[in-house]
Amino acid sequence: MIARVGSFAAMLVGLSSTVAMAERVECTFVAPCLSGVCAPEEIPVVFEIDHNQFAPPHDPNEPPFNKITEVVMGKYRFPAEPILMEDGTRGFWAVVAGVDHLMTMRPDGLGTYATNGTIPFMSGTCEVRL
Repeated sequence: MIARVGSFAAMLVGLSSTVAMAERVECTFVAPCLSGVCAPEEIPVVFEIDHNQFAPPHDPNEPPFNKITEVVMGKYRFPAEPILMEDGTRGFWAVVAGVDHLMTMRPDGLGTYATNGTIPFMSGTCEVRL
């Protein structure tokens, strides 16, 4: 009976370590003025980071698994790989229609959005909501 109670307790501890802990990152970007023409509106970007995706594997022989999030950028949605760094930097990387997109948010809330396509470099502010 004691072994069963111990294994039940171990199972509960294992379950508690898999409870989802996601952050919602909400940003507002502004495109720079180009040749005197300025973007008429701010561009909202929202995505989530699931911290469980960054947990070390239970078994060192497990292959790494893909981290994935869905980005909502204005009226567009696309999958991306979330970024979470030790210094608190967050963001994502994605390839959309053959164009690389990289968005980062510093711990102070400053956000940057860059592509290797025709979208100009953008900066803005971000907030993390639990």
